[in-house]
Amino acid sequence: MLNINGKEYGLLYTVWAHCEFNDWVVKNGERSYVSAIIQKAVIMSKAYCDVNGGTSLNPKELMTLPKYVFDEIAVAIEEQEKADSERTVETKEVKSKNAKGSAK
Repeated sequence: MLNINGKEYGLLYTVWAHCEFNDWVVKNGERSYVSAIIQKAVIMSKAYCDVNGGTSLNPKELMTLPKYVFDEIAVAIEEQEKADSERTVETKEVKSKNAKGSAK
């Protein structure tokens, strides 16, 4: 969750968000890195709202925030993208009664 001015916003990096962001980059190749990060935050926020409901981030409102908030947004995006892009597998420990016997 991302906290901006006391309000929490969720981020989710779905396939839709990945495609939408890449399409934005292709269409807006002349835009800055900062603009791209703001757009990615908005897209990931919309993806979260599509799944969980709520209000998504507004790019115009983000532009009026202090720079340190942008830094926090950039970190939150990176962490969420990483969390949503890796597969986790839970394994169960197998307890064998014949551990010595099967080693022979």
